[in-house]
Amino acid sequence: MNNAFVWTLWFHVCASNVVTLANMKTQVVPEPIGVIWPFRSAYFFSSEISKLEFNVINSRKAVAARLQNVNGAAGTDSRPADLVEYSDAYSRFLYLVQEYYTRLNNTDDFQARQLLLFQDTSWQLEGVDFWQELDSASWNVVASRAMAQGLTAPLRPPRKREGGPELLAILSAPRAPPVLPVLLNRLAQLEYRRLLDETTAVIAAGNCYRTWCRSEKVAFLDKLEAVERSWEPFLTRCHTLGAINPAFVQQCTDFFRHSSIRDFNHYKQILKRCRENMRTEAENCGM
Repeated sequence: MNNAFVWTLWFHVCASNVVTLANMKTQVVPEPIGVIWPFRSAYFFSSEISKLEFNVINSRKAVAARLQNVNGAAGTDSRPADLVEYSDAYSRFLYLVQEYYTRLNNTDDFQARQLLLFQDTSWQLEGVDFWQELDSASWNVVASRAMAQGLTAPLRPPRKREGGPELLAILSAPRAPPVLPVLLNRLAQLEYRRLLDETTAVIAAGNCYRTWCRSEKVAFLDKLEAVERSWEPFLTRCHTLGAINPAFVQQCTDFFRHSSIRDFNHYKQILKRCRENMRTEAENCGM
């Protein structure tokens, strides 16, 4: 099998920018704001969306496993049966990705809406349309089936970047608490609890975000961003005291790695544009 073809398949499944834990330790200070909050709405605790997440993650692992079979031993051709299995696994993965994003798009939940706009914004900044990329990625399925039949693979559609559609935020979002309260004094622990309660309450209130009118959406965004800003000085102090949770840092690292986000500043740039888009969307609500 042509090595260039094998590597193209590999890039589709595995391409990502790696951010090391050592680098993250120098970049984390700030605030784990927005999409990567370690708090989840009731919608993301639901068994329905959790099951779909689980299926998408396992499907991606299955694609990677089948790809190893396709690569085979050095200097040998791939077996038709391996190409067919890879094609079937990749086809299922793309189906589940589309189902996952469609499900998020149809919910009223704020976090789901923000995730979708965050994804769109990150790709738009690179001049890429997610759904076009999803269609382009289906070339893997067609090409591997053609080669299994001994046919010439069709020309690959032009792409603006390597790597398949990335699943942002929810599939690898931090779930560990951002700080270690045991390292804080009593007053700091009380402040931490207050911030946790405020954030949880705001996120819970956003479960019906899509059904709200213009003024309600704008007011919600104002309140959410005010709560996020209140975390900044607190977490900066925790960072100085060494009370930032290493598990949270690792999960942020994983989030960036799987999302192809270069660093924390890049993340904040995407989030800022995402929120601007959400405000524009809210302002136009009902018009």
